[in-house]
Amino acid sequence: DGKLLALTIGASRGSNRHTAIYDFNVGTLTRITQEGGAHAPVWSPDGRRLAFTAESPISEAEDLFVQPVDHSAPAIAVTHLPNDQHASSWPNDTMLVFSNNTAVRTLGGVVTGGSADVVNPSGNAVPRRLLGAAWSEFDATISPDGQWMAYTSSESGTPEIRVRPFAVSAAGGNWKVSAGGGVRARWSADGRTIFYQSADETAIRSTKVTPGTTFGVGATETVLQGRT
Repeated sequence: DGKLLALTIGASRGSNRHTAIYDFNVGTLTRITQEGGAHAPVWSPDGRRLAFTAESPISEAEDLFVQPVDHSAPAIAVTHLPNDQHASSWPNDTMLVFSNNTAVRTLGGVVTGGSADVVNPSGNAVPRRLLGAAWSEFDATISPDGQWMAYTSSESGTPEIRVRPFAVSAAGGNWKVSAGGGVRARWSADGRTIFYQSADETAIRSTKVTPGTTFGVGATETVLQGRT
């Protein structure tokens, strides 16, 4: 609903890193997670829960957890896998999309890797593959209408943002959206713009798109230029 912002406090892996919520109306920042180095939050469709990445005493790596924002129930583990997991999209009540970092590699100075998987966020479910190839395809995010999936692909040798139909990812074509490389795509609320970081992570860019029988890719512009 645009009233709250979930964010990560702390950059280093460890117990001091946590997830907090900022309230735009009153200007307060409230810590939500207490342990496990919880970070990388993603909202549920109804805004009542958060998915985040953290470690527990039995974790082999960083797993996915889901917790009500109002702390009415404890966090539950959604995955228990041998590699780090990071949620990227929560398109509906039964589907949480995440990156499974199974094959981390470096492309152009940017660490990439793994596949895009999906799991039921209620827990006790087996994840299934959403995207996977000989190259890395990960960090998938679903359009507001649930019809399209933007993701990072290393097929060209440089991380690029591409789009393909969702959830039948093998159907239809796929289209390159980024200009000069890109990572971490996110959709605008109307599904007509895709925002992403430049491949060197120094800028935020946006590309106009026109979903349809063929996916139209329009002009790209720099929204924010950071320091190199």
